[in-house]
Amino acid sequence: VTSDLANGSLDFNGDDVVTLAKSSTNIDVIGTIGSTANFAENVTWVRKSTVTSPVTTYNSAEWDSYAEDDVSDLGSHTMACGPSVPSLTTTAISSITTTTASSGGNVTNDGSSTVTSRGVCWSTSSSPTTADSKTVDGSGTGSFVSSITGLSANTTYYVRAYAINTTGTGYGDEKVFTTSCTSATIPYSEGFENGGSIPNCWSVETVTDSDSDAEITFEMSTSNPTGGSPDEGSYLVRFNSYSNDVGDELRLISQTLNTTGNSNLEVHFAMFEDNGYSSNNETVTLQWSTDGSIWNTVDTYNRYNASGNDWSDKVSYLPIGAENQSTLYVGFLFYSDWGNDIYIDDVVIIEGNDSDSEASAPTGGQQAGGTISSLDDTDAEAVNVFKFDIDDQGSGDGTATKVTNIRILPGANNTADWTDHIQGVKLNGGAITIGSPTITDTYIDIPITSGNLDVSDGASSTITMSVYLNTSNIIDAATLSFMIDASAHGWTADVAGSTFASTFTADVVSNDFVIDVSATQLVYVTQPSNTIVSQTMSPDPTVKACDANGNTDTGYSSLISVSSDGSLTGDPVSGTWSAGVATFANLVHSATGTTLTLTATSGALNVASNNYDITDVPSIFISEISPKGYNGGFNDEFIELTNNGSSSIDLTNYTLEYWEDQTPYTLEENMNLTGTIAANSAYVIAARSTNNLSEDFLASFTMSGNCYVILKENGIVIDEAGSSSDDFLDNTNYEFTNCGGDNKPTANWDDLSGIGGTPGVVNCACTPPTTAPSGIGFSSVTGTSMTVSWTPGDGDYSLVLVHQEAAVDAEPSSGSTYTANATYGSGSELGTGNFVAYNNTGSSFTLSGLSDGYTYYFAIYTYNSTDDCYNMTELTGNQTTICSTPGNVTGASATIGNTELTIGWTNPICYDEIVIIAKEAGSPSSTLSGDGSSYVANAAFATTGTDAFLNADDYCVYKGTGTSVNVTGLTNGTNYCFHIHTRVGTNWTTTPIEVCATPTLNVPTTLYPGDFIIVGFDTNIGGGGDDIISIASFVPIGTGTTFILANVLYEYEDAAYVSTGRWYRCSSDASKDISGHPQYLEV
Repeated sequence: VTSDLANGSLDFNGDDVVTLAKSSTNIDVIGTIGSTANFAENVTWVRKSTVTSPVTTYNSAEWDSYAEDDVSDLGSHTMACGPSVPSLTTTAISSITTTTASSGGNVTNDGSSTVTSRGVCWSTSSSPTTADSKTVDGSGTGSFVSSITGLSANTTYYVRAYAINTTGTGYGDEKVFTTSCTSATIPYSEGFENGGSIPNCWSVETVTDSDSDAEITFEMSTSNPTGGSPDEGSYLVRFNSYSNDVGDELRLISQTLNTTGNSNLEVHFAMFEDNGYSSNNETVTLQWSTDGSIWNTVDTYNRYNASGNDWSDKVSYLPIGAENQSTLYVGFLFYSDWGNDIYIDDVVIIEGNDSDSEASAPTGGQQAGGTISSLDDTDAEAVNVFKFDIDDQGSGDGTATKVTNIRILPGANNTADWTDHIQGVKLNGGAITIGSPTITDTYIDIPITSGNLDVSDGASSTITMSVYLNTSNIIDAATLSFMIDASAHGWTADVAGSTFASTFTADVVSNDFVIDVSATQLVYVTQPSNTIVSQTMSPDPTVKACDANGNTDTGYSSLISVSSDGSLTGDPVSGTWSAGVATFANLVHSATGTTLTLTATSGALNVASNNYDITDVPSIFISEISPKGYNGGFNDEFIELTNNGSSSIDLTNYTLEYWEDQTPYTLEENMNLTGTIAANSAYVIAARSTNNLSEDFLASFTMSGNCYVILKENGIVIDEAGSSSDDFLDNTNYEFTNCGGDNKPTANWDDLSGIGGTPGVVNCACTPPTTAPSGIGFSSVTGTSMTVSWTPGDGDYSLVLVHQEAAVDAEPSSGSTYTANATYGSGSELGTGNFVAYNNTGSSFTLSGLSDGYTYYFAIYTYNSTDDCYNMTELTGNQTTICSTPGNVTGASATIGNTELTIGWTNPICYDEIVIIAKEAGSPSSTLSGDGSSYVANAAFATTGTDAFLNADDYCVYKGTGTSVNVTGLTNGTNYCFHIHTRVGTNWTTTPIEVCATPTLNVPTTLYPGDFIIVGFDTNIGGGGDDIISIASFVPIGTGTTFILANVLYEYEDAAYVSTGRWYRCSSDASKDISGHPQYLEV
């Protein structure tokens, strides 16, 4: 291009204005001075040939556009000779209404020919001409004003000014505008069903969006979270808070609304709530405006709802300022906190009825509190727990309140978990039909179909709610308490009638109801387990006291014990209660037994357990552990078991557990063993198949860390070698040779220093005697001693075990040594209660230290003393000592009652008869003698009969062989002492057992409705006589109990009446006047 003038500073980028000036005066211009509009980017502009004079006001109609970088006309210009069409501009559109607008133009050049007509033309398509709609607004050059009429509402129009001369018609630049929307009236609805576009006459306003990434779109489903469908129809509104910035705000604005003549305006819409991003605060704020610029906030709703993903119906009530407006806008201000997207749908604006109905405290008083039985678990057994009034304020709408939902919250004293405790609710005993209640731990929603609970205009209705309980998971003494939260009540009503105020005047609170679980049965929680004889049962059996549904009575504490049909030591064994569960600890059986049962008994309640077995002490034990491998060979790792008994053992029900230190310890291998171990034989478990061992069982594991081993039979631990805190090292081998000792501590094992071992070889085998002892006999039997004799076996030593009151249930182990003592209980103890009384070469000895009347059981073994090797066939027998000296009773106690005491005890082994002497206000002093025939008992205290044989004021209240007596005829508040004497023949215990107690009337501390009834009045008000009210009581009453009759206090006239029966006379306070007051009794 050949230029006439070069200027390197010119950088035209499409939004710059270029002027031609002379002496600083503009002559011609392209572009609008002061505007930043991008009007000439990537295009070539050429002045039309009809333009023959400059203009100082830019008119795009004077220019033709060509492709970018088209320089074909550069350096030359074609201009029409003679007159041309006029040049003019179009005035901006103003005063836009639904059907009219204002515009005009300015004819800047008549084209050297007089302008004969001018005006504006318009069309719904671009580039309108005078063939379309137009105005005629004079002639000549200069400015003119045009009124555009006959338009349609909410329609986009294109407008150009025109001017006509003899050459033709010139047009100004094109203007575009949209007519206003017609104001919508109430009721109004918008479902956003516009094919994915914003509804007509609605708009979106950006409030805050720094990087233009916030948007409102109209979608067919939710995307964050996914899968939600529109509330109704096919489309919903989405605000992309998931992908825009924290703090971004967009406002979705309704079309213009006309609320002239409308009141009580309600805005209803659906909002999608979800449980994602709980800490993010995405909200929709409902607003209103009369000019579209100043916005007033009504309510703000949060997207997050912990209950899950679903639509929630929202309603907001517009204030009076929004009523009677010719122009009103409703706005939805979306706020992003960068969590899930926000979705709304289905906006409805209606003229509502009164919105001032509410719930209040019942006019007749709240439902009295009390207890609820855990067995109130059916609809028919529902218990009334809460009363409240529903009030329609009658403010002028003339319609009823048609309740559709009632929400109840836990009261302040509530401790019960509602989902565990409450099965169902009813209103007015079921007279009000309700939907399926939603029962959660934080609220109960009771849905009601509109019309099933209507409160007439200006009326009030009292509602009683009742509940019935679940059958399980009930917690004894849990408290149920209910309330209606005035500030967040959650109540709804049909908009066809009066609706509820946003807040109520005050909370409504129920009284407390305590759930009562009363035990009617015992149930095993932990069943007894198979156990080895003389070992403690584990885990401890437990029994709970519960109702018919199995709910635990946590306050139950009556004495409980268990008895076995086997050899339970100390049978019966007492249990210990904790929160309604009794534990029976340290249960030991002294003899084997199969299909045994353990029966728990507490008063009239009892329960039998599942069957269990008590098995012999096993002779099998873990004898070698080789983490290093036999002779150090990695593939020759093994574990060995030894049977040190006299018979073979079937391993079908045996398992071997290998535990290895993997930080923490881990069960690396659990082996179900097979085959048998013969008597005095070993059994080898090889760790892997590539070994040089002669294994009995092939496993598949690696002994690569410190370890310990457990042997079980039917799941019961019978041997342990090592433990997690005392383990075997992984770089050495171990052998156990002390076959009668404890192989759990690793210190009792031989450390083979990483090599060696004797897999399959019994390390403690011995040769036992072949002939067992025989011919046991007893002589010189007294109450404290006896002589025992027998024929020895062919071993050089005999060992005698003795057990009191039960058969010997343990046996000696070969390789072990024991200390004998002929005083019972002083020698070595094997198992529990089995004592070594003799260990020598003889055939008889005298056993002393025995107790009168007890039976002693014996087991005699023969063994070779050189290696302590036993013949395990024992000689058994038993003998009872002579009963000559009576023993005292044990466990004596007194149970207190009303004018009575129950004395209980446990009888001794040695006795013929029990005699009990009682005395009031002191200890009995009588000494008993003879054979007891002189004493005659009467459980009614102070009844004469045997007084001549006793000291003054001593009375015989019991004589027999039982274990309890109920002594009656006593005086409450007086102390009584009882001496319990035991007799054998004419021998009596030297010092009797004494029990003292005081009978007491058990007066309840809590009184309930129904405990009293007024049965008579004798009123003499103002007459000077006594005013007497007769009250019948169905429970005992303590001195000082106060009755309230209206505003008058009544107390006992005389404390002596407490013991005279269940009728009481009370006298009035003379300073009070009861005339005119309600005659009701309140306790």
